[in-house]
Amino acid sequence: MAVYKLYHRSTGSFFHFDSLDAGDDMEAERLAQPLRGDLECELWQGRRRVAAYPPLAASGDERRASAL
Repeated sequence: MAVYKLYHRSTGSFFHFDSLDAGDDMEAERLAQPLRGDLECELWQGRRRVAAYPPLAASGDERRASAL
């Protein structure tokens, strides 16, 4: 298991994160989905960004914005 963090962004800066334990990136992304809410979020494992998500309310869907 690895530790992932889902950071929530508001007005340009991160203000909160949720810690997730997952076996791999795909599981971490699945666990992050219900935690996203209506804010921009980024999923990280240590210093590696796994995914970036647009705000759900603004995007109108749940597609992943980008991953590095």
